[in-house]
Amino acid sequence: MYTMPYFMTNPDWYTSPYEDEGELNITDEEKRYQLTDKAPQEAIDSYNAYYNTIEDQKNKYEAAGLEIDF
Repeated sequence: MYTMPYFMTNPDWYTSPYEDEGELNITDEEKRYQLTDKAPQEAIDSYNAYYNTIEDQKNKYEAAGLEIDF
C-alpha cells in the first residue's frame, strides 16, 4: 500500500518537475519535487525522509548488482 508523503498533502508546499508542458531534459536532481518557502518544518522532515528512503532502496538494488532508475 502506498502512503502519500506528508509534504505532498498540500500542493502549496511543493512543485513538480513534471508540471511544465513540453519535453523533459532534466538532471536526476531536477527530477525531484522541490519544496516551496511555504512548507512547514513537518513537511520538510517528510520530504527528507521520502528521499532518504528512495536513496536507501536505490543503494540496496545497486548492492545486489541490479540497475534501477528511480
